[in-house]
Amino acid sequence: MKKLSLSIIIVCVLGFFGCSKLKNENPATPTLSVDVHQDGWASPASANFHGTAIAAQNGDTKSCTKCHGTDYNGGSSQKSCNGCHKSNHSAGVASPDSANFHGKIIAARNGNMQKCTLCHGTDYNGGMSGKSCNACHTHATGMSSPSSANFHGKVIAAKNWSLSSCTKCHGTNYAGGPLAISCLTCHTKPNGPENCTTCHGDVTKAATIAATFVAPPTDLAGNTLSSARGVGMHQRHLTGGGTLSATTLQCNNCHVVPSTLTAPGHIDATQQYAQVRFDSTGTIAFTKTNVVGTSGSAPYASTLPTFIPAPSYSSATIKCSNTYCHGNFKNGNPTNAPMWNDVSGNAAACGTCHGDVTKASLGDRALPKTALNGGTHLPVNTCSNCHSDVVDANWKIINPSKHMNGKLNVFGQEIPY
Repeated sequence: MKKLSLSIIIVCVLGFFGCSKLKNENPATPTLSVDVHQDGWASPASANFHGTAIAAQNGDTKSCTKCHGTDYNGGSSQKSCNGCHKSNHSAGVASPDSANFHGKIIAARNGNMQKCTLCHGTDYNGGMSGKSCNACHTHATGMSSPSSANFHGKVIAAKNWSLSSCTKCHGTNYAGGPLAISCLTCHTKPNGPENCTTCHGDVTKAATIAATFVAPPTDLAGNTLSSARGVGMHQRHLTGGGTLSATTLQCNNCHVVPSTLTAPGHIDATQQYAQVRFDSTGTIAFTKTNVVGTSGSAPYASTLPTFIPAPSYSSATIKCSNTYCHGNFKNGNPTNAPMWNDVSGNAAACGTCHGDVTKASLGDRALPKTALNGGTHLPVNTCSNCHSDVVDANWKIINPSKHMNGKLNVFGQEIPY
């Protein structure tokens, strides 16, 4: 009986080892490899490179997720895209101090961010990368509040008035761009934020003045007082000289008006102040007087030279010189040079352009040069006797449109020089 039991045990042990050996010798289950992509799919040099194919689909990678999973970590294909695409950026891409900083890379591409949208989405809110650019690229609190230090106008001014950073998110026409937030909601004038009145002038007055824009009451530094050189007498020259004259100028009479915001010479970092040049073809400042003329012109005085103004402006002294408007005319004061931002009223005082401000009476202060001081005017200070259309018996200007208008008004006639 013992021998029988031992035999059974031996048989079982031999059988166990026999089965184990057969199992180990069975061929391994074959691994199927099915490639759905064309040759060269992983080679950047190939015309079939997957990056090229995806770019042709405007960055749409939905077809990739069908096999590689919505997280691109393998999916049913069990081939993860993240093995290679673990990071499309070089080290330092988020560090402004790094040569690989993404801002520098984009700048080198002239602001083209198409490659960014392939991974981060056309709205930069994550896309297939799941990492939103908008987490960092957002505006500080107070961006739309003029009283805030973070007001976007102040930020742009600190960038020397460059709007390139705005267009990257809001579009080149400021209508929304990838952020879908339009600047034109507030900036309603033509060209939006690039309209001249955004930086120069008062849009509420533009409709009443024969110009597309008007100059300060507020200059680029935020000053509103005429004593600031950026404000000065802009409004008076564009709207007329108040009670003294109705003569108006346009911006292009004294400045080169740029065709666009980025036109050469418009925003010049090397110039602290706006450049002034007088337009001889369009401004009254160049009016010549005592010119030998034909019948119907103003009387010619052979004892006097022809007064030919050569207007100029000094940025150093903030003064205009040699203009018809301020005295360079027959029997006037050619050397008068008013200060642009003089708010005392002295620059417009009667006697500055013609006469003598040191005289006691208003009539004597207004009297143009007579023979006693090198002129030809009669020694009569009752101006209204001859110029009743312009001034009354109290030497008050009653018709600003006929005063300092480039013509001689006498006995009811407007005589050109």
